[in-house]
Amino acid sequence: MNEMESIKSAVRRGLDYTNRLKDSSQELAERKLELKDLISVPTAISLAGLALVIHGSRHIDTLEGITEVAVGRGFDLVDGFCARALEQESDMGALVDASCDKVGMGFMVANAWKKNVVPKEALSLIIASNTINAGLFSVAALRNPTMRYRPPKDGKHAMSLYNAGLISYAYAHSFEKDYPDRHLHEPLKKFGKIAMVAGTALAIPAAGEYLYRATR
Repeated sequence: MNEMESIKSAVRRGLDYTNRLKDSSQELAERKLELKDLISVPTAISLAGLALVIHGSRHIDTLEGITEVAVGRGFDLVDGFCARALEQESDMGALVDASCDKVGMGFMVANAWKKNVVPKEALSLIIASNTINAGLFSVAALRNPTMRYRPPKDGKHAMSLYNAGLISYAYAHSFEKDYPDRHLHEPLKKFGKIAMVAGTALAIPAAGEYLYRATR
């Protein structure tokens, strides 16, 4: 399946999703944002990961910088696991986690664009996806101020794939510049391209769920 067919398939999935009416227990639960939930191991991990991403993204055109970014984004996998393992899941923790994801991605995209280490088309996909979802989430939150909303699984997976794609492109740029004889840049670029297409395929149904939440 080529890229255009993958995107068309994703569009169909997104449209089908918006036509499905579903109420999950998470959607119906009341939101509980409590400051005491900020004092937790998962929140500390989320903030530490964000700090690494912000610092590393300023040098995203170097192997050291992109490695720091990759480690920081890896913390996003650890915080959720720790929250479940330590029974410290909370709406406040979920909000911090999602906010760190968005802020971190913002720094990564801005610096990758500035330093021209990732194709502008790929970065534009990330910007469009995050802008649409953030707008729909804001509308949903205003229309249903007491309802609990967690990012849809498709959206989380899309974000992970966008991260993987961006990091792969950045590594490709550094290897091509510093170690062209190792021939690592071409496979890294291909992986980055695949990750971006797959991320878009999942971002569309995620946007469909956000649209449903905003219009319910």
